[in-house]
Amino acid sequence: MLLLIDNYDSFTYILYQYLREWDDVEVIQNSDPLPSNSLQKFSGVVLSPGPGLPKTSGKLMDHISFLIGKMPILGVCLGHQALAESFGGKLEKAGEIFHGRPSSVFHKEGGIFRDIPSPFSANRYHSWVVSPSDFPKELEVTAETENGVIMGIRHKTIENIYGVQFHPESILTEFGKKLIRNFCEIAR
Repeated sequence: MLLLIDNYDSFTYILYQYLREWDDVEVIQNSDPLPSNSLQKFSGVVLSPGPGLPKTSGKLMDHISFLIGKMPILGVCLGHQALAESFGGKLEKAGEIFHGRPSSVFHKEGGIFRDIPSPFSANRYHSWVVSPSDFPKELEVTAETENGVIMGIRHKTIENIYGVQFHPESILTEFGKKLIRNFCEIAR
């Protein structure tokens, strides 16, 4: 079973439907306490997209701190930004605001990008990005646009912590379901 932390985004339930194709899913809001007495029933956690910034998103940052190292984590958009910040990364205003526009994403193979061609087209909805300056040493950039905007991260030593800036659950993202399935398989 997967835990989906909802950051109050309209895409959360599309993400939920995709995840449900491969596993059972329990949803909590980012302002809810973690179901800490039953965490052992979860094989992984997905941090949904959402409005605003990670530090103003309920208990999201506390939840991440508690969950790191306990199970695989996939952060999407705001969830990706929150993962980067939790390891000391910084956010900056995007040079160009994207709202429902695709970009070519180039990635390093493996992990959540297993069997996905590089580049592929991914839909973006964001005005903030993870800053490449002062990028945390314990994280690795796994995907970026042709202009070097960070689109994917993973932790170098803690297994199975991934983030993607784009929306894999968007119908305009090629191979989005494959990426989500790859995470579900990793979390099993």
